[in-house]
Amino acid sequence: MPPSEIQLIETSRGRIHTASALLATLEVALENLQGKFTRKGMVAFTLTPGLVWSLNCGVTDFSTEVARTRFAELEPTFVKIFGTFQLFQ
Repeated sequence: MPPSEIQLIETSRGRIHTASALLATLEVALENLQGKFTRKGMVAFTLTPGLVWSLNCGVTDFSTEVARTRFAELEPTFVKIFGTFQLFQ
């Protein structure tokens, strides 16, 4: 995926249990056989020897504005989900 298709909105550091993690909110422009669509979501990622964690929560829609609106509505729920993994420092 070309970097020009990824908009990094916010980044921070956190933990997934005892491992350091990178957290990000991003928006991605994608295309499939049905057309162009937008994915906006939260991502947590950590990589340590023998253990990889990747957690994604987001919304996808063929309308960028609908994806952004749905993300804003669901973001508190996504934060709760991420919180159950002890992601925030």
